[in-house]
Parts: sequence; structure tokens; C-alpha cells
Amino acid sequence: MTNFAYPPPVLRRTPVLTLAALALCGLAATRAPRPATAGPAASGPAGAPRPAAGAGTTRLVVLFVVDQFRADYLDRLQPRFGPDGFRRLERTGTRFTECAHDYALTETGPGHATLATGTDPDRHGIVSNDFFDPGTHKVIASVDDPAFPLVGAAGAGVSPRRLMVDTLGDSLRLATKGAAKVWSIAGKDRSAVFSVGRGANGALWYDIKSGLIVTSRFYMDALPAWAAQLNAERPSNRLLHETGVKDYDFLRGTAQFHDLMFDCARHIVTAERLGEDATPDLLVVGLSGVDILGHQVGPYDERLEGLIIRLDAQLGSFLRFLDERVGAGRTIVALSADHGVAPTRDQAKAAGLRFDGLDEPRLLEAMQRALAARAGNRPPPRLYGDTPTRIWFDRQELDRAGLDTEQAAEAAGAGALLVEGVFGYLSAGHSTVDAATRAAYERNRFAGRSPDLFIVPTPFAIVGEDAPATHGTPWSYDRRVPLLLAGGPFRARVDAAPCTPADVAPTLAAALDIPPPSGSTGRVLH
Repeated sequence: MTNFAYPPPVLRRTPVLTLAALALCGLAATRAPRPATAGPAASGPAGAPRPAAGAGTTRLVVLFVVDQFRADYLDRLQPRFGPDGFRRLERTGTRFTECAHDYALTETGPGHATLATGTDPDRHGIVSNDFFDPGTHKVIASVDDPAFPLVGAAGAGVSPRRLMVDTLGDSLRLATKGAAKVWSIAGKDRSAVFSVGRGANGALWYDIKSGLIVTSRFYMDALPAWAAQLNAERPSNRLLHETGVKDYDFLRGTAQFHDLMFDCARHIVTAERLGEDATPDLLVVGLSGVDILGHQVGPYDERLEGLIIRLDAQLGSFLRFLDERVGAGRTIVALSADHGVAPTRDQAKAAGLRFDGLDEPRLLEAMQRALAARAGNRPPPRLYGDTPTRIWFDRQELDRAGLDTEQAAEAAGAGALLVEGVFGYLSAGHSTVDAATRAAYERNRFAGRSPDLFIVPTPFAIVGEDAPATHGTPWSYDRRVPLLLAGGPFRARVDAAPCTPADVAPTLAAALDIPPPSGSTGRVLH
């Protein structure tokens, strides 16, 4: 991530995986917000935990969120899948072929929060992975919270504090008076935390600095015994040796890393006794490997395809474990993704697509030049952000320039339009893009967190030179994701009606006969 105040003294970047903004072709028709839909309330003896409907059969709900998993992967790679993974879910459950996120900034944090809360970023508040902090003039991670240090390793604090509404897990805990157990395990902190929210029994994730499984004091003061024992065995060190990758971060982009995640998931089910009684429990498993490798090689590389084929086998093995541990037919399984990904520059060129890059320095220069012209003899405001497609302004600098936020945004946006690879721009009061694109960006607008100016890249334009492949746009390759629901009330069929990942939480709530999360705007998929 690049934090910049243009003109920057130094552009600071993370390794090869820096996210840049990209664009896609074919924005699907935007649908109006849908009313929340609740299933009928379950009932139980007064003062006793309320088992959900179907408690005699459904003992556990498992949601798999595959980071950066495009919808077309299921079709393109289907001939290479085995019988027990993705094919099993399609064979026994419902596949929703027209599932797409409704908002523009398609990233990990917003995607997991949307799946968990049943609503979009304009309501749940996680508008992007990172926010600009006007107090420090820096971009901060959406999960950062110094009040709750890590448990299991040294590191900055983490919590779901910025998630503004409750999750499916919170609703399940509330409806069962705390009897339901809710856990998550993921390769990223934001994946684990936003998947379960505030009321979970535990949220665990892989720490890229230490290679250990960690959590936050928000959830617990000490790791579960099984997690502490696993850390003592240092499986990540063994995997580094087996895979030959250089560090704990890049280990996440290997097929073997998913073995570690599924192993942790097995420990949670067994040690925390998920699915053992009449009150259904919830487990969310965040699988980050596709995202880490996908940023490096893009969606059409054989290495990524090989990782997904291996993931299919790992998924099948875990589903068989659930059959043995919880009982066949007693688990509802949902599988979706937080976002997709665009082709790499080389992959787009090979297909004859029109743009191979969006020059970051040139874009910044064009916007700053336009601001200087608008400010006249006064010092122009600087551009703050982590990518030139999302810009914040400092209010004191605006005052010195004699500009308000809207005037600065319009000036910088007009300058951006002169740069090849820019589709348009949006501010709070002005837009140069079509209604559907504007509506997608508006779903990423939350007061105090969203940028003052959005620059919309043209389809397939990649910002900068150090991002082989990325996401974060309103174009279909970033928005369209798979959705599979199997077990419980879900039957073998294909549903081609438009839907979004925001529909997952209210649908699972209805299947469990509990109220949906309080902020849910998704609809129940029948």
C-alpha cells in the first residue's frame, strides 16, 4: 500500500502484491436496495437456549469464503475437479450463477463484511480495506485497533470496532442466548474478524510476520490450547521448507497453506465441539491463497489453476471430515467470495484489449496541476491516499487554498480525465460516469471514511507498474463471484436469477429460523 501526499518525498510500497485499481468490462444492471427479509422466529422453553428450526438435522453451518475467486473458475476448471469438492456442492445444492457484488470497491474487507452482515458497505461501514485518518494524514487498516493487542504473537491491535452492524454469527448467538458457538479461521485478519463480528467465541488468523496462528484480546486473553500447541510445532516453518517460498507472507500463496487453514478448521470443530448438540453452530473459513497467488500471476495462469484444483481436493477432504464428525446431512455449507480479479497486463494484451496501464505519476501530476490552477496564487491542497484512484483532502489545506471539498474534487477530477485509462470520476456532488457505475460507488460511501474523490479506471487499466493483477473496481471481472448453498433446505438445482453476496446472511438466517442481522438489506434466496 502506498501512502502519499502529493508531491510525495518517497513513494512507500509493500512487496509485489500492492493493490492498484483496475477496471473491467460489463457492469451488470444495478438493482435497487432490497428490504430485509426475516425467517420465522424459532421458539423454545422459557429461559432455555432456543434451538433453531431443523435442530434435529442441521447442527453446523460452514461458510467458505475464497479470497479472489471469480465466478467463471467453477465452469472453466470444472473438468479438472474431483467428485467430492466443488462438484459435490453443485451436485447436492443450489448454484446461483448470477451472483455479483453491488458495490464498486471490491476488496477483502468489504466482501467479508457484506457476506457476514447481509448488507453493503454504505451500511456496514467497511468501505475498503483501508481508510484515511485525517488526524495522522495516514491510511490505516480497517481492522486496526491499538486497544486490543494480538494474542499469540507481537503485533498491532485488531478488532471489529469499525463494523457498524451485527453479523449472522451475532444474530445466531443472540437468538440462542449464547448457546450457539461461532468461530472463524482465515489467512488474513480482516477476513477472520469481519466474518464473525463482535459476539463470536473466537476469530483466528495467520500472522504474516511470525507465521503463527493469532487472535486479538477483543475475543480472548489466551489462545485455545490446541492453537498454542499448533504454534509450538511451527508448521509454517515446515511449509516454508517444503514450498521453497521466501517468507511467511508469500507462504499464503501456496496450496500447502490451505492445508494449514483446513487443519485449523478441523481443530476448531473438534476441540470447540461444534455441531455436537441441538443448537446449530457457525464456522467461517477464509481461504486466502487464491488471492495471494492471483495478484502475482493473474486469473489465467496455470499455477493459479493448479492451486484451485488442489483446493478442490482439500475442500472435498474437509467435507468428508464434517460428515464423519458432525454426521451426514447435518451441515449446511455455503461457499462464495469477497471479489474477483482482472487479467494481468500481459494477459489483457494477449487478448487484444485496449489498455495496458494507467500511469500513476502522470495521473497524480494531472490532478495536482488542475488543483494549482483552481487555487490561483494560493497553495493548492495536497492529494492524500494509498492509490491515485481514491483521494482525500485536508480541510485546513482546503481553507488555505480558498476551496471547499467539492470544488477541489471537481478540479482534480477534471484533470484526471485528461489521462489515458481514466473512465471518469465521482465526488459527493458531481459525477461524469453512467448511473449504474455511480450507484456502485455510492454503495461504498460512508461518512468519515470514503474518499472525497473517486477516479474510475477504464476496464482493464492497471494503475502503476508493480501490480501484475488486482481488483477493486465496478467491472464484472471484479464483482461476479460464485455462490453455492448445500445441505438443509437447499436442493440440487441451478438458479440464474440475479443475487448478491449480501443475500447470503439473510438466507442462512432463514434456513436456521432466526432473525437476519439487524442491518441486513439482502433478500432470502429460495
